[in-house]
Amino acid sequence: MVDICLQLIIYSFLGWCCESIYCSLGRGEWINRGFLTGPFCPIYGVGAVVTLTLLKHLPKSAMIVFLGGMLITSTLEYFTSWLMEKLFNARWWDYSKRPFNIKGRVCLLNSTLFGLLCLFLMFDLNPRIERFLAIFSLDFKWGFLAAFCLYFIADLALAVKSAMGINVRLRVLTELREELQEKYQEWSAKLEFAQLEEKILSADIREELLEKFHKKQKEVGFFERRLMKSFPEMVNKSYPERLEELKRSLKKRKQEEEK
Repeated sequence: MVDICLQLIIYSFLGWCCESIYCSLGRGEWINRGFLTGPFCPIYGVGAVVTLTLLKHLPKSAMIVFLGGMLITSTLEYFTSWLMEKLFNARWWDYSKRPFNIKGRVCLLNSTLFGLLCLFLMFDLNPRIERFLAIFSLDFKWGFLAAFCLYFIADLALAVKSAMGINVRLRVLTELREELQEKYQEWSAKLEFAQLEEKILSADIREELLEKFHKKQKEVGFFERRLMKSFPEMVNKSYPERLEELKRSLKKRKQEEEK
């Protein structure tokens, strides 16, 4: 049991390495890919352990491992995408523009790559990992696992808080934007000279709201920014326009800081 848990950790780390390198090459900049802040993508660890567990009972045929690996990992990716969308009201990745995709959650290219990885996993990597784990004592393994679990819980809690924080921030920005638009409409409707004082007052209120709006945009924390950078295709289901606006604001701010 302890070895299975350690394999899950190892494959989560290796999956993070593969995912981060793959996405970074595609965008031309380093991306710390993954929901967690640390260098782990649990979906890869779970996918590897589940694939190994299910396929070990089947004939060790390259075709069976390839097709079985494609099916298992794609099912897991689809379910994870659906679950995260339900939990956080956001689509974290979207393959809609890629050919042969299913609702943008999985696509043929990624499924094929996962199948090839499963071949490498089954016939080469996992035997090496098993031999590596056999070096360590059982006490050491349990101690390492206990320490990792404490770290993982803290990292997961921080990631969930950051994801929820993005939703809250987008809601507040939307409310400020709507209030600001109402003030602009109110100001444009009052054209009589006798109402000049009221127009000036309305303008002051608008300036105050605008200042609050920009301040709220600048208050985005490090971990919220990291999540948005890790998942550049993220789409919020309730506030898609505000999220894109926030991304543009953060990008502009970064460019100004780099000058």
